[in-house]
Amino acid sequence: MEKRKRGRPKKGQEKTEKKYFSVSDVSRETGITPQVIKEFARRGKIIFIRTIGGHMRIPRSEFEKIINLYNLDKR
Repeated sequence: MEKRKRGRPKKGQEKTEKKYFSVSDVSRETGITPQVIKEFARRGKIIFIRTIGGHMRIPRSEFEKIINLYNLDKR
């Protein structure tokens, strides 16, 4: 039986890029408050999905749309 590896990937091993981001991920990277991001989603300005637990997830394309729309640099 193969042992599961935990922790950071070793040098040279790329971590797979996320397809979806949480509201807090987007907030942290853009500097926009979570409340504003949720309001954008509710008003239809950005597309999101809901997890089984009811949390919002924002696709990478929408995350990039926010960055480009507001001329933000990823922090």
